Amino acid sequence: MTNHQVTQKYLNLLLRTGIIGMLLIATPAGFAIETAFWYEDNNMRKAGGYPDDFKEMFENPDSWEQMRRKLSVYCIRGNTLKNVINDLGEEWVIRHFCGLLKKENIPVAIDNPSLDRIPSIKLLEQNGLVISHLALQSVLSKFKARSMTPEQQIQEIRKRIETTVPKLVWLRKTFPQSKIGIIDALPAKGVSYADPYADLLAKSRSAGAPIQFIHVDAPYSAIEKTLGWKKLHQLKKTISRDLDLEFGIIVTDNIGGMESNKAFYNQVMRMSRKYPEAAYPDYFILMSWYHHPQYAVRQAGPQGEYTMTRTALDFFTFTSNRAKKSQMPKSTLNKTHSGDLKCPKPPSN
Repeated sequence: MTNHQVTQKYLNLLLRTGIIGMLLIATPAGFAIETAFWYEDNNMRKAGGYPDDFKEMFENPDSWEQMRRKLSVYCIRGNTLKNVINDLGEEWVIRHFCGLLKKENIPVAIDNPSLDRIPSIKLLEQNGLVISHLALQSVLSKFKARSMTPEQQIQEIRKRIETTVPKLVWLRKTFPQSKIGIIDALPAKGVSYADPYADLLAKSRSAGAPIQFIHVDAPYSAIEKTLGWKKLHQLKKTISRDLDLEFGIIVTDNIGGMESNKAFYNQVMRMSRKYPEAAYPDYFILMSWYHHPQYAVRQAGPQGEYTMTRTALDFFTFTSNRAKKSQMPKSTLNKTHSGDLKCPKPPSN
């Protein structure tokens, strides 16, 4: 089989049915036939934070059952996981958090693992959860690009690649069955990314710990102002085709997230409409690290209906239905009743 014959849809089936093992390492990336959906709870703009209704969310799983039906991977920040265990206790985490995700065969991706978070991640593994992905956060892009010349940017990124490779080697040794990669914001900052990504892949491969995915941090407002919707095609080509890596896009918005629950929802839904279908990633990852949405499932306070999981459900539904509709032959579309492809209607500009 060629690399691109193993589709993301097949990988999702493996993930959800528990047939994973070494396939997580062996399965290659490529242009997905069907885009998958990942979800991470809001950290409420606090390092290691989580929404006030996190406990309620896992003790009352019916409150987000519809969204989980579309979910391929549940993401959690390493420091958030550590704090959840410290705050709620190992017994609660094993019973409710691990219990639900294990029962429904939902793998877990760890955002920003580090040495002090390893016991927390191992606890999940020991209680039956598959740790599918481990992502180093902003290791190439966490610098003030605007204050640097292009040459200074290049030198800064080279230094960062050198310090990132040992971290990848450590992750590979510690979690041999998980995919390893990075979360990166170079495209959203308007910084050249193709050469740095290729350089990191080459150096990490030489060290025996090649990156297997890149999750691009590009909020809706950043795509609008800096990256541009048309350039998403080239971003996908660079990551998926040229480097043969998994390509994930983080779905979020800094402006809406700082304003209100509804503003965040509206910006996310605008992203669902404007994102070019030909540039769809292997998976979309809904995240927020802003003040909004305030709750994961609890409908309370002003604009309480715009929860994080409702935003995820509507984005996932609209995006998947849009893709299915575009793939239908015209003869099928002509026979389809309008109600057959119902999906949330995104707001206008």
